[in-house]
Amino acid sequence: LDLLLRKAAGLLAARGLRPGQRFVVVGEPEVEVLLLVYAGLLSGVVPVVLHPGSPAARVADAVAVSGAPVAFDGAAVRSPELAAELGAAAAWQGPAPDPDAEALVLLSSGSTGPARAVRLSQRALCAGARRLSALCPVHPGEIVVHPATLHAVTTLRMVLLGAALDGTTTVLVDPAAIPAAALAAAARQGAHVLYGGPGFVRAAARGAERLAGLRGPRLRAMVVGGGRLSPEELVRFTTGLGVSLAYTYGMTETAGTCAGAWIEPGQTPPPGVGRPLVPVEIRDEAGTPCDVGQVGRIWLAPDPPMLGTLDGEAPVWRGGRLWVRTGDRGCLDADGFLHVVGRAGRTYTAPGGDKVQLDDLETTLRAVVGAEVVACVRRPAGRQPELVAVVERPEVGARWRAEVEAELAGRLPPAARPTRWIAWAPLPRLPGGKLDLRAIDARVEEA
Repeated sequence: LDLLLRKAAGLLAARGLRPGQRFVVVGEPEVEVLLLVYAGLLSGVVPVVLHPGSPAARVADAVAVSGAPVAFDGAAVRSPELAAELGAAAAWQGPAPDPDAEALVLLSSGSTGPARAVRLSQRALCAGARRLSALCPVHPGEIVVHPATLHAVTTLRMVLLGAALDGTTTVLVDPAAIPAAALAAAARQGAHVLYGGPGFVRAAARGAERLAGLRGPRLRAMVVGGGRLSPEELVRFTTGLGVSLAYTYGMTETAGTCAGAWIEPGQTPPPGVGRPLVPVEIRDEAGTPCDVGQVGRIWLAPDPPMLGTLDGEAPVWRGGRLWVRTGDRGCLDADGFLHVVGRAGRTYTAPGGDKVQLDDLETTLRAVVGAEVVACVRRPAGRQPELVAVVERPEVGARWRAEVEAELAGRLPPAARPTRWIAWAPLPRLPGGKLDLRAIDARVEEA
């Protein structure tokens, strides 16, 4: 494997790439793509990793913005020509790259806004990996099954750093796999730890007792991040499946996990998303620090932070630390637990002036309808905005709607109740599995 990686680094050198230069790579985490990305980390050439299926215009834009002289798209990495070039390449020999220099450019998920091209150093990647390992230790020789999305920082941590830091084996599976299929795959591989997103946990929690029979005998823990889950969902999941859960909060901009909690089967989850693993500040939009329990913008100070983004955004120096301004709103409680209440900007102001946080509303709607729900605001020209609920189900008939609205009448004030329901199954998702809120918003505006 070491020889193959050095030959891949030699291929990059033969293409004229030198340490510090960037190259664009597009595709699923196939062997060839992983070789190119890891070869870049090995030799100091910087991979700019784009989502699978990125349109030609996005690839061209990334090449222009990053200054990358070389790009490998999905077809190129699978071509016989590249395989032949790899076979003929001389193994790269050179010094280890500067751990504080730019090592990787990753696109953030882009679930609620334009994806940001985040610049990360090797030291930041390793620090993020160690924070996660501290929360959910994986022991040498153990097997980890991960839904493979190469642009996700957690996948890169598992694939590129897991073996080096932990001596583990990583098995990649289809990121779209339903819980039953993912659990069965993990059982076949003899997995000790399984990764998944909040949608996986919600779906599994609804049928945890039935799915428990698919759990392999070695599976002891699951790691989940990327969204908020209710305490009831967490308890149903851990109790029904009989596995512990590492519940994490983090993002590409911080190279992964920044807060989290370890939850044993049946244990009452700690408040919020657990305790911070890096310094946290809560500030209002004017930059003033918030009081305990007061909701504001979440700022994080991992050590080290991201180097910046390709469009020039950089961490802010304050109080002896470099701080990253997240897109999330939250608060710290009196016991030091971090609560994430939603994305900044996801607020609906009703005609009467009442404000509704869409993330909080979605939690209530999911509990009532028993399916994934996205709350959106439609703004028809010349008319008042209206609150719309998009439900992941085949239809929303009159009888179903009447029953749901009767239940919501006892839970929500009038301003927070959707006035329109749209059925859409399956809901569109980004390559990493998160809901594509921008696509859903566009559909609602057209409805």
